[in-house]
Amino acid sequence: MSKSELTPCEPHRPGGCIAQAWSVAEILRVLSEEGIDVPAGSGLNRRSFHGQIFAQKRSVKTGAAASEKILLFVKTPVPGEVKTRLAPALGAEKAAALYRKFVLDLLLTLRDIKVPVTVLFHPERYEDLVREWLGQGLEYLAQEGNDLGQRLRSAFSHGFEGGSESLLALGGDTPDIPGPLILEAFSSLEEYPSVLIPAIDGGYAAIGFTREGYCPEVFRGIPWGTNGVFRKTLDILSAKGVQARILTPWQDVDTPRDLDDLVKRLERSKLCPNVREFFKSDEARGS
Repeated sequence: MSKSELTPCEPHRPGGCIAQAWSVAEILRVLSEEGIDVPAGSGLNRRSFHGQIFAQKRSVKTGAAASEKILLFVKTPVPGEVKTRLAPALGAEKAAALYRKFVLDLLLTLRDIKVPVTVLFHPERYEDLVREWLGQGLEYLAQEGNDLGQRLRSAFSHGFEGGSESLLALGGDTPDIPGPLILEAFSSLEEYPSVLIPAIDGGYAAIGFTREGYCPEVFRGIPWGTNGVFRKTLDILSAKGVQARILTPWQDVDTPRDLDDLVKRLERSKLCPNVREFFKSDEARGS
């Protein structure tokens, strides 16, 4: 999610531990099984897949239409309730503080690309804390539902009922996802009814639909929190005959090794000033 003047993003290949390499291989294996060519460098060619079409890179827009909206899912940064897989390495307080920086940096990118944002927060009782954290100029809604699937369905339904024509949902776990990749997702929705940005852990970093192409079934029966989320999502889209476009995979940050990879990526990037400051601060050093 980047700057006001944008150029098409280059494919990004995540690096890291063996488990992460396996996750990337699993995503590519799924695509290969379905007859989708995956040439070197992670680029994807157009190829039909049981009524779906996957492609890589098209023209990137320099702004967002009023009918487009981002659904940003966040957890309230309460120690012990967020980034629990980072807590053993950082401590609960620092893990929650780091998550605060993740979302602030993500919002910097979203504001730069000028796509309206609705913040979907959880739990509902922390609305005042969330508003104080993220500030003005955003729409705030409490997440509705007992699991992630129900919350996603509710958010998409609310967005389309509110007049949006294209919606893209993402979470606060990808602080350095590039603006051009987000705009590429919306550009894709001008041609396809659905778009996915895979996550290298077997889930997805973002999912989007047009009003006409919205498929609520894609949020039912999903093994949330497992490496089968992406595959199951493709299976449902295929069964429903919904065309989709898959973009460059991106890495979310859930574990200490994910965090190490983020730090390495930031050595080659100017994104995430808040995360950078966190690691320089007394807060991060615990002093």
